[in-house]
Amino acid sequence: MPCPGSNCVDGITWYSPNFTQPGEFAFCGECYNQFIRNTTLNVYMRNDGIQSGNCDFSSNVKQQWLIAVSRNDINIFRGYVEPRLGHIRELRDRMDRLQVILSQELQRKEFLIISQHNYNIMASTSKLRLGGDEPSYEYSFNGSRYNSSSSVEAARIQIQIDESSRIFNNYLAELRLLEHEISNSWY
Repeated sequence: MPCPGSNCVDGITWYSPNFTQPGEFAFCGECYNQFIRNTTLNVYMRNDGIQSGNCDFSSNVKQQWLIAVSRNDINIFRGYVEPRLGHIRELRDRMDRLQVILSQELQRKEFLIISQHNYNIMASTSKLRLGGDEPSYEYSFNGSRYNSSSSVEAARIQIQIDESSRIFNNYLAELRLLEHEISNSWY
């Protein structure tokens, strides 16, 4: 199978330098066999097994690897990789925080939807108790008229649900951008 580059693929063998965590900086089997396996520095690599991922062995990484191999010094390669890994770790930390925020916002939205549903039921019950379509009281909120305080509360909650959706979508878009930046950080 040819090198997948920055495209995420499933079910192929990945290799990583020993000074990295599994999966944070990986090379596909094709790049390993072509550029790493038959060098003196291959002892600094480990087989991470079959996983999903994308290959970080870009032309710049390859160039740094070949320089390190020509000088038989893994520290040259490590000096190139580690500062970039620091940046990627920061991006992953931000992704982790965003995923927590997304989960919390989703829980908030679910609670709001349930609350709104309950207020709508109470509004329907009030309408039935009043005996028809004629409201005995009229409530106003946000330029609209409602026949019960429960209907007003349901309308207020809808505004919060809409805002929660906007917040969730903004965080999700930021998360996707971070994923893209991480997968293309070596290219």
